[in-house]
Amino acid sequence: MSGFEFCFTAGKVEWQALRQKSMENDLWIFLAILLGLTAVVLPTMAFYYRCRACGSLAHGFKSYKLANFETGEAFFVCRRCGDRTVKGKVESDGSVA
Repeated sequence: MSGFEFCFTAGKVEWQALRQKSMENDLWIFLAILLGLTAVVLPTMAFYYRCRACGSLAHGFKSYKLANFETGEAFFVCRRCGDRTVKGKVESDGSVA
């Protein structure tokens, strides 16, 4: 093995080590971006879908879904205060439009 081959081989090993570190950094960058987006999206959704009567931020994530088949209305019901919001019409086959 000549000196040139040894340097080339050592460079290849160093390049692989650098590439591995780069992949680890890419994972942390990806996780940081994902966490940042989640930290923005979830509170925005909670604020937008909050209960209009009591202001519960959990209403968008946890609410009862009820239907009154006599009037044909479908409701989202707040778990905290019981306020009903009409969200659609119940069709004859039971689906909500």
